[in-house]
Amino acid sequence: MKNKFYHLATCSTCKRIIKELGISAENFEMQDIKTEKITTIQLDEMKTLAGSYEALFSRRSQQYA
Repeated sequence: MKNKFYHLATCSTCKRIIKELGISAENFEMQDIKTEKITTIQLDEMKTLAGSYEALFSRRSQQYA
C-alpha cells in the first residue's frame, strides 16, 4: 500500500514540497484535492494521525484572510 499525498496542483508550496522530498506517483498515491475532493472518511483518518483538525490546515491560507 502506497502512502498518500494530498495536494493542490496549483499551490506553489505543494510543488516545492513535492520537489524537495522527491515525491512522485511511483512512490505515493497523489490526490489533487481540487479535482478529487477529500472524503469525510479521509478527513477523519488524517485527524486521527495529526491529533486534531486544526493541525491539518494552515491558518496562513488565503481562505482564512
